[in-house]
Order: sequence, then C-alpha cells, then structure tokens
Amino acid sequence: MRFIVDNMLPRSLAEFLVDQGHEAHTVARLKLGSDASVWQRAEDIEAVVITKDSDFADLAAQSSRARLVLIRGGNLTTAGLLHCFRLRLPEILLAIKSGEKIIEVR
Repeated sequence: MRFIVDNMLPRSLAEFLVDQGHEAHTVARLKLGSDASVWQRAEDIEAVVITKDSDFADLAAQSSRARLVLIRGGNLTTAGLLHCFRLRLPEILLAIKSGEKIIEVR
C-alpha cells in the first residue's frame, strides 16, 4: 500500500510504514506544498494520506482513488503515535481495503 505522511507528522511514521512493507513518503520528500497538491499526488498514485488536518476530509469525500487516515485527538508524542499505529495498522489496512474513504484514528 502507498502512503503519504503529512508535514505535521514525524518522518518516523513513514519509516515505520516502510518497515511494515509499505511504500511511504513524506510531503517534504515529495516537495509538495498545498493540501491540493498533496491530494492530487495521492490521487495520481492511489495513495493514502495520513494527516491531522481535517481540511483533507472534504477532498477525500469527493475522491475516487485516494484515501485518508485522519488522526483525531490531542497531541501525541512520536512514541505514542508510533505505538498507536503498531496497534491499529491491521484495522486501518482492512478499512482501506474495504473501500472506506476516511479512516479516523483516535
């Protein structure tokens, strides 16, 4: 599965996803600026955007190819975020494969 990790999240999340056998890029590495350019790239490569920015929800609702993992809740440490993804990744992947457009992680 392909992922694009938004700027507000640690690069180590993309590294974790790669370690789990997925393709993962950060917005910075892809040199993307606006939300629209991030989403367009996700559409082009059929990727899942991981972000805390709820502005992406409107884009995801209209999307046919890209998906959104929206992290909800308060601020997490990097260790806390990675722990959450270790626990929830199978559930997240299942939701994506089932066709859900927006997957909320709390």
